[in-house]
Amino acid sequence: MNDQVSTFNIQVNLFSSDGKYAFASQDLSSSMPAYTKFTLPTSLVVGDKIDVPITVVNNHRTFKNVEMRIKEFVFLPKYRVISEYTEDLELGP
Repeated sequence: MNDQVSTFNIQVNLFSSDGKYAFASQDLSSSMPAYTKFTLPTSLVVGDKIDVPITVVNNHRTFKNVEMRIKEFVFLPKYRVISEYTEDLELGP
């Protein structure tokens, strides 16, 4: 199922051996309980610095406390973390 909110319509048709017919239909919403989404540029060149807006979504019916950690790293000459950002968030329903 999709990680963002999706709605599916479930339909059931029933037929009995004596010719009776029944039908039921129900919408089903699916999503991850909480997730983040962001968009990165399609192309970058060495030395580019960018701002990346991050959206944190809470699909729970209650407030949730989460910790968001973002790491900045470089690949060359070897992979290493050069900075880290941590923030505690309270997400509303």
